[in-house]
Amino acid sequence: MSETESEVRQRTKKGKSSQASERAALCLLRDLGLTADKIPEHPKEKTPDLLAEDSSQFRYLFEVKEKLPNPDKEEERRTVLDIGEVYSNSESTGRWNRLSGVIGEAVDQLVSPVAPPADFKLLFFVASGRDPKVQL
Repeated sequence: MSETESEVRQRTKKGKSSQASERAALCLLRDLGLTADKIPEHPKEKTPDLLAEDSSQFRYLFEVKEKLPNPDKEEERRTVLDIGEVYSNSESTGRWNRLSGVIGEAVDQLVSPVAPPADFKLLFFVASGRDPKVQL
């Protein structure tokens, strides 16, 4: 089931978006048969979010990142549509430096000196909202 724009907006404003994405990642990993847990946050260093292990004893580190719609643009869209007007929007589908920055930050967290040892280090990327494909 897809979230409504209002639900995404409320979740984003309350700072609960990354927690929801982490919970979704945990559920997916467990559904795939892995043992998975949240990694406690380090007081001074950024660390990956999740540690998982499979039946072969391979260990996996996951950093969960997400790209959400711009809440200001979504509010503008809702306002225009609420008064019965047509809302026009165009998005570039080319490479965005913002996404490169998100990936770079995830890499830093995955190779953090305080991260637990693991056989594999992976990025779990969540794009949500009205048109998540445009956010990639």
